[in-house]
Amino acid sequence: MFGASLRCPVCNRYTPDRCTCNKPDKGDKGGSCNRTACQQPGAVWYNHSTRKYYCETCAELLNNANRDWAFDLYGHELCTKEEPA
Repeated sequence: MFGASLRCPVCNRYTPDRCTCNKPDKGDKGGSCNRTACQQPGAVWYNHSTRKYYCETCAELLNNANRDWAFDLYGHELCTKEEPA
């Protein structure tokens, strides 16, 4: 069923890209990447739109997809690197 693929596999909600049920540190500085499909540890790239942290690979994907929009809105790329505290 198509709708089932749009749901979080853990909590069954329709917003899997914003679901934090998989990892408690998802999107936190130095925690797991905020992208549900990834969730790798060591997220230090801050996304100024979502206000969450991403791994380098996902940050590059987001920056490449939204570069012009981010420069118009923020004056810099969407994701910028911040070292964990």
